[in-house]
Parts: sequence; structure tokens; C-alpha cells
Amino acid sequence: MKAYIVVEGISDKKLIEQYCIVLKANGHIKVDVEIEVQKVGGWTTIDSPSGEAYRNNMKRNSSGKNLIIFDADADPVQRNADILAWKQKYDIDFELFLFPNNSAPGTVETLLEGIINPANQCVIDCWHEYEKNLEKQHIAWKTPPEPTCPSEKSKIYGYLEALVGTTKSEKERIKDQNRDFTVPEHWDLNANAIQPLKEFLMAHLK
Repeated sequence: MKAYIVVEGISDKKLIEQYCIVLKANGHIKVDVEIEVQKVGGWTTIDSPSGEAYRNNMKRNSSGKNLIIFDADADPVQRNADILAWKQKYDIDFELFLFPNNSAPGTVETLLEGIINPANQCVIDCWHEYEKNLEKQHIAWKTPPEPTCPSEKSKIYGYLEALVGTTKSEKERIKDQNRDFTVPEHWDLNANAIQPLKEFLMAHLK
């Protein structure tokens, strides 16, 4: 069986590819399932002219499993409805999961924050304090004067940067395309936060 999995970004692709390898190794999904994870850039791509190739790939994989794993962002109910409408519009079959847990608002970065190694929680706590202090500041020349809060992506970059060394090669490890989610000192792939994703993958790749 082939599983064709569509995700939004590079970090998403790395996480799903590596997590599927872990699930295979632990007997949670079929060892012989062929898994292809495709990054499409943004959630609206499938519903655009540039998404035709991905739609055709899913149609050609009708005897296998097609999975779409995107961010829920601010409104998971609306995002779910919008994406599921593509099934009828394009006559394609797929199963849908929305980061972080298929029910709450958020992104893949929300999930990543939930699976950090608990021993490193102090790094995230410091980041949260930084955000709180930043919100209290005013920048006279800026309109509005409140500082712009860093994105969730920046938080994950900051988390990893605090854990690696200072050389150029070590800094390269924090980039999306170079991340290794199987490093136990950084990530806990048994955390409660990742269980909904695990159950979704097991349900469709078992």
C-alpha cells in the first residue's frame, strides 16, 4: 500500500516522515507501507491551479491512502469544512488531520511546543517571560507603538538554538530542513500532545 501525505511546510514534512519511521519501528503502522510526504506550501494550494499535480497524485493513489495534514490556524471548524469540501469539488478521496490535535486552534509549531523534552521546559518558560515583557514595552517611533510579538516559528527556532552549540554546522541543525525530531534530548515523541496524530496515522496506515 502507498500512503500519499500532503503537508504545508518543510518542518511538517520532516516531522511526519520521521514520526512514521518511529511508528513503523515500534509496530504501530505497517512496515511495508510506502510513504510519500509532499510539501505544498500553503493550505489553499490544493484548491488552486498550481495544486492540480497534487490532486492528480491523490486520484492516481486511489488504491492506497491519501492523507492531508494541515494547520488548523485560528478556526479549526471552518478549516475542516473548507478542506473537506475539496473532496466533492475535485472528486478525490483523502483523510484530514489538522495540527495541533485535530480539534484545537493552532499550527504544527503548537504541536512542537507540546512535544519538547520536559527537561528543557525552562527554555520555553524564559521565552514566555520574554513575550510578556515585550508586550509591556512601547517603541516611540512605531505605529502602533507596541512591539510585534515574535511568531511561533521564532519560538521553535529559539528553543533549538538554545540547545545546540555555537558553530556554523551546529546552528544549521535548527533549520526546518535539518531538524531531527528523533533526538530525545530535544523532543519527546511519547508526549500526550502527539497522541492524536499517532492515533490518526495508526488508524489509516495500520
